[in-house]
Amino acid sequence: MFKNLIHQKNKAIIISREKISENLLKVDFKTNHIEYTPGEYITLFIANIVPRNYSIFSVSEDKKNFSIIVNINGDGIGRRSIRQFVTYEKVSYIGPLGDFKFNKNDRSENVWFIATGSGISPLYQMIEDNKNKYNISLFFSANRKEEFPKLKFDGIKTYFSITQKDDTWKGEKGRVTHTVKKQLLDLPNLENISFYICGNPNMVKDTNLMLLNEGISKDKIYFEKFGF
Repeated sequence: MFKNLIHQKNKAIIISREKISENLLKVDFKTNHIEYTPGEYITLFIANIVPRNYSIFSVSEDKKNFSIIVNINGDGIGRRSIRQFVTYEKVSYIGPLGDFKFNKNDRSENVWFIATGSGISPLYQMIEDNKNKYNISLFFSANRKEEFPKLKFDGIKTYFSITQKDDTWKGEKGRVTHTVKKQLLDLPNLENISFYICGNPNMVKDTNLMLLNEGISKDKIYFEKFGF
């Protein structure tokens, strides 16, 4: 992370905040200009001092506004500070940064996106940009259904699962690794799938290991490295 600090700092202003689930907050910023490729992140300076990395959710067509999605549950300094963000507050950031991008040279017909929590942030635009080019599936897991992001996922298959007991929930149950593995069992050709993973670092590690154990080539598995 510290190598990112050599980049020039940019200024932005918070223009809106919106809860998109019980624990996820979308924060919109206005800046002078931002160029990005879906999957990249910014380093935001909390109180203009403490650096924290956040994947970019979207950038406006005029490239003057951008958004991030943050899990605001917990007592970490980043989450506490973002819960207290107010409209028109000024912040500093660097970026976009990172190597987690959609591989347009990958010839897989099927692309599976796997996320928990704010990990949906970098994946959403990748899905939107490519849903008419590939057979796309999204796997998302949360503790409870109230934590599912209120975002539209048209034109793709979705597998949403919860890990806590809820008799009213009729969808998938258990960790996202369980749901992904169950779907893999129904496929005759695992060589025709690529995987993009983002979310809790433990989930990313566990999912990566599970896929490798199932015989998926490591060059078909993509994830952001800044959490490792």
